[in-house]
Amino acid sequence: MYLKIFLTKKPVQAYRLVIWSSLFWLLALPAFSQTLDCALALNQAEQAFDDGLFDNIEPALLPCLRGGKLNREEKVRAYRLLCLLYLYQDYPQKAEEAMQKLLTLAPEYQYRSDEPNEFKMLHRRFRIIPHLIVGGGGGLNYSRLLVQEYYSTDIQPSETKYAGRWAYQGGIYLAKPLSFHWAMHAQLFFTSRSYASSQALFGYSRLEVIERQNSLQAQLSVQYNLNNKYNFSLRGHNFYLQGGVAMARHLSSTADFLRTDAVGNINRSVEDKNYAIDKLRTPLLLWIQAGMGFEYKLGIGHLLLAVNAYYPVNLANNPQNRFSDTALIARYGYIDNNFSWAQVQINFGYMYPLYRPKIKRKKHSGNNIKVVHN
Repeated sequence: MYLKIFLTKKPVQAYRLVIWSSLFWLLALPAFSQTLDCALALNQAEQAFDDGLFDNIEPALLPCLRGGKLNREEKVRAYRLLCLLYLYQDYPQKAEEAMQKLLTLAPEYQYRSDEPNEFKMLHRRFRIIPHLIVGGGGGLNYSRLLVQEYYSTDIQPSETKYAGRWAYQGGIYLAKPLSFHWAMHAQLFFTSRSYASSQALFGYSRLEVIERQNSLQAQLSVQYNLNNKYNFSLRGHNFYLQGGVAMARHLSSTADFLRTDAVGNINRSVEDKNYAIDKLRTPLLLWIQAGMGFEYKLGIGHLLLAVNAYYPVNLANNPQNRFSDTALIARYGYIDNNFSWAQVQINFGYMYPLYRPKIKRKKHSGNNIKVVHN
């Protein structure tokens, strides 16, 4: 290699390349050697433990764990070995610390069936439930308008026909597990909703409206997992039920208006696109929410598919401003009905658990012993 450098580069450049290459390998080889030494030390420590030679295991492993010379899998093996060592040497506090470090690295660690009972019992003493679950997702929603009272500019009004339209939402999830089956669940979504309506007016006109509304929607609910999703020996899936409340802060509302008049053989139409109707809408929508979902384990987290139904608590329109847009009334003959906004949401997402393994301490109360979570 060096001969090729001398033949293709100027002498000064060639010497520089040789010097820098030599320095690189002089600096890199010790670190590489130490990494190999620690991996070898771990293998030798495991063999020594199997042979009942305990004296040199801790001095061999601790420097490697402090220096970051082992990868994640090797660290898990090292902490397992130290935990077994401390249990055999009757150092329970050290064994707890080693187990906690093991579970911090690998919260869903599954011990082998042939592990000593003391190791299994210590593992079971730890509370291995995420202290928080974060995620994100989005999907589609479908609206249905529920009319409580009709209003019209026509003396003999016809019923307004409403049709739901598909729209979208997306945002973040947060969940706080309370037990193996129960959790508090919150989400904050940007949500777009839409519907279409059609109404006959005055015997010769037809008014068609398509409304689009954007809002910031927050939800707080209680979730019940049908399976114990934190039993990591049961890999796979989990079904859950959910119920709670939701609210949406109105951001914007626009509508497309099309009025078509037909008098004899004369047809004429008037149209507006993206007409702002913010003042006709209530600033805060409230719902009762119920739903169900399916989670599929992928890596340490879960893929999520959820279907939620939202039943409205209040009106979506603002009755106080019903007649405030006189231009809209004169041009299209449009007046808001009293209606509420129901919807169904289908969401896809991914949830990632954040673990903080803690040991379940025993609390003495008289003659009773209670296990409590820190």
